[in-house]
Amino acid sequence: SVFAKACLQRYCFSSFNMGVEETCSGEVPKWTVIRGVKYDVTSFITSHPGGSHMLGLVLGRDGTALFESSHLNQHKSQMALQALPIFPSEGTKSLWGTPGSSKLYNVIRDRVRNEVVAKGASRGGLFLHIVIICVLSFLSYFWYLRTASVLSGCWLGVVGALLGLTLNHAGNHGSLTKYPRMNLFMGLADDLIGGSSLVWRYHHQ
Repeated sequence: SVFAKACLQRYCFSSFNMGVEETCSGEVPKWTVIRGVKYDVTSFITSHPGGSHMLGLVLGRDGTALFESSHLNQHKSQMALQALPIFPSEGTKSLWGTPGSSKLYNVIRDRVRNEVVAKGASRGGLFLHIVIICVLSFLSYFWYLRTASVLSGCWLGVVGALLGLTLNHAGNHGSLTKYPRMNLFMGLADDLIGGSSLVWRYHHQ
């Protein structure tokens, strides 16, 4: 629909066979505000490691909270941020607290980086788990559509919760696999169970 296409263009989605060049081109620069600084991310959209759909969540608004909560290695992400052009602006400083301003959050983030990631744990390696959940979901929907009953309905509800807590949650966080497009696709599991992956990303992030 026209409305759906407009939404995709506004938030720079690269899915549904719509390239970033098609949806994010134009004369109006794409920007976001991080820690009170307004950055021009127009040329960075296509090369963002987490995918253009994740960067699209902060276009035209303050993205400090999402920036700080999505990057485990703040030093590395800060270096990438400093390489971006800056817009002169006034009154853009965030008026609310962000994850980076929390001592508890910083302690937990550092412990995860030092005690989990440093020991070899990372995104990916869950291919078998993804396949099992996808097959289980397909069979559950097939069972319910073929034989609708209280039992098949209850089981479908359990599988729906499983989808929401696994593929949807990790996919929409961009942490399920190392591939942004795969994460985006798996995040659509929320739409499969009656929700909205786009709304989820905005409100949960």
